[in-house]
Amino acid sequence: MDTPEQAALRESVRESFSGGRKNSLREGTNIFRVLVKTLLKAGIITDRTIHIYAAWVDTEGLQAEGETMVGDAIAADGIEYLRAINAKRRVIGQKVSA
Repeated sequence: MDTPEQAALRESVRESFSGGRKNSLREGTNIFRVLVKTLLKAGIITDRTIHIYAAWVDTEGLQAEGETMVGDAIAADGIEYLRAINAKRRVIGQKVSA
């Protein structure tokens, strides 16, 4: 059986670990955080399962954020760049008619 001091130390370490874990997952570029946000916005994470993710990520903060994701602007720029390249390409061969 633990002494009160040992129990307090164990609880302190537990709080520190879980807080540090959540703090590291608050970065918008953390892949696990992005995954959880995507699942949350898609409705895959429900009220019944959100507590599982709340142990790792600030789910209340994710719900309060807008719909935009970290890489949305970069992805949009990339898509426009690829469209511009595709518009300039020459057709090699014939297109097959449907």
